[in-house]
Amino acid sequence: GADINKAAGGTDSKGGGIFISGNDSALTLTNVAVKGNTADKDGGGIYLTGNGTKGSMYNSKILNNKAQKTGETTKGGGICIADSASFEMDGGTTLDSKIDGNVSTGDTSSSSYGGGVCVIGNSDNGRTHASFIFKKGTISNNTARYGGGVMVEDGGTFTMEGRGESYKDYDNNIIQGNTADASGGGVAVH
Repeated sequence: GADINKAAGGTDSKGGGIFISGNDSALTLTNVAVKGNTADKDGGGIYLTGNGTKGSMYNSKILNNKAQKTGETTKGGGICIADSASFEMDGGTTLDSKIDGNVSTGDTSSSSYGGGVCVIGNSDNGRTHASFIFKKGTISNNTARYGGGVMVEDGGTFTMEGRGESYKDYDNNIIQGNTADASGGGVAVH
């Protein structure tokens, strides 16, 4: 349909829906959906990289995106955050921010990481590593071989920040129903 984008055909196709690269670049998603996109390598919905590059989502959704390539390692079905980039997920006053139904898949000869989110730390030159801050929302029904919901590797960081004033408010950050064939159905840190 008209709402489906695809980055394909290249040997390193990244960012099926949105590709952000460059130092100090920025991406802000407010009340939008990134859905039904495909990348032949990493970041089915969004690929974010670059020193000082920042992304955020507020009351938004990353839905049903795919990072897939036969015989290749794939990372970040929903979003791939690499190098020194950072991304923050916030649901605002409701739990409206969702990363749901995304898939990172290769085939039996390759690996797939981070069905919902993959955070690849590998920065160099003394810069900070990639990071993902999860303040409020839901990460659910995502699939990968490692880290069905979230995969963190090579020095990347993943932070969950609850906003609750009491134990009744601790369900502001939900990670549920994600699947990993090897390890870390919800979250894997390697």
